[in-house]
Amino acid sequence: MSWPLTLATSGSSEPLHQQLLKKSSPVDYPHYEELKAGSAAAKRITDKINESQRRAENLQTVQNLAARVDDWKGHHVSQFGELLLDDIFIVTKSEVDREYHVFLFERIILCCKEDTSVASGNNKKVGKSNSLLKKPQANGPLVSGLAGSSKKKMTPLLLKGRIYLNNVTEAKVVSPGNLTFLSPCIISEYG
Repeated sequence: MSWPLTLATSGSSEPLHQQLLKKSSPVDYPHYEELKAGSAAAKRITDKINESQRRAENLQTVQNLAARVDDWKGHHVSQFGELLLDDIFIVTKSEVDREYHVFLFERIILCCKEDTSVASGNNKKVGKSNSLLKKPQANGPLVSGLAGSSKKKMTPLLLKGRIYLNNVTEAKVVSPGNLTFLSPCIISEYG
């Protein structure tokens, strides 16, 4: 897994040049404007490097996804647009947790589930009630470098759902109690 590029610091999480900027002003530091311009340039450079790294990791994730899904149900990964974000979500239904791999592309959201019949070495068809009961580990990111880690997960995925983003008319943040949900409003295919 790769980590974002940051600038040198001195015991603080803030880069040295930003610490200098905060402690000085154009009146007491003759090179303040140059320091300000240099700080802005350094931020632009690190932002571009981090964005390039994110895109490269996302391309690797898409290649990994394409290899893990056998039945695309007539869809083609090349038509989804650029991958913007991927993560694992836990959906609880009837007090049973189900783990879904969710991929947000420019044109579509894909929901996939690990193929437990292949993962367990069982070639029998798995019924709808069979679900993964794993919770994500709390000691790290939910998807710990799906593309960037040296141990790429290659368990086959089943395409379980998709939402075309041109059908999403609105997205609302809903916060019942201490939970937060994003609730998309979707144009129904069935009228």
